[in-house]
Amino acid sequence: MNSPIPTYEELEYKIKKLEQELAACRRSRMPTGARKKSDRYLAKKHEPFEKTLDYFPYGIIIADQDGNIEFVNSPIRYEFGDPGTRKCYEYFHDLSEPCSWCPSAKVFQGETIRWNWHSPKNSRDYELVDIPLFSSDGTIISKLEVFKDVTAHKRTENALRESEEKFRILAENSADVIWSMDANLGFTYLSPAVE
Repeated sequence: MNSPIPTYEELEYKIKKLEQELAACRRSRMPTGARKKSDRYLAKKHEPFEKTLDYFPYGIIIADQDGNIEFVNSPIRYEFGDPGTRKCYEYFHDLSEPCSWCPSAKVFQGETIRWNWHSPKNSRDYELVDIPLFSSDGTIISKLEVFKDVTAHKRTENALRESEEKFRILAENSADVIWSMDANLGFTYLSPAVE
């Protein structure tokens, strides 16, 4: 039985709770044996969350402030390959230093940023949402970035724009009268041939 796909807010809440638990364990002064047991417990608890992110229909990465990639899900690996130890700017852009256009600085100041990006690597367009991830003490420790592929939508928009432009040129250069009306029988378009 498949469970419903969680919302962004639910995922963000789960991430925050797991990070709080991890921070609490790290801050505590447990004996080594107890800490190892706790780490195994957290890893076991973290596994279903990672599986959920892995099956999420959009691409997801988690990266720290220095660009170190901490997690990528299956859709990202499918489109861009395994990141290995590369930083996000190396992985996505083949750059040796952080991107000048990257909104990460704002994300690490606590903002949630929505933006669009075209990947020259795979010629696809993405709508991105960058969300700060907080530790239990309120410190931002990483960012979660969601990639929604909007390539088909953009292509449809461009095709419609081109079609409208062709119609406009045809209507403006036609000797025939071309018009359109709304539901109240008011003209919404009248070709220049009427003038």
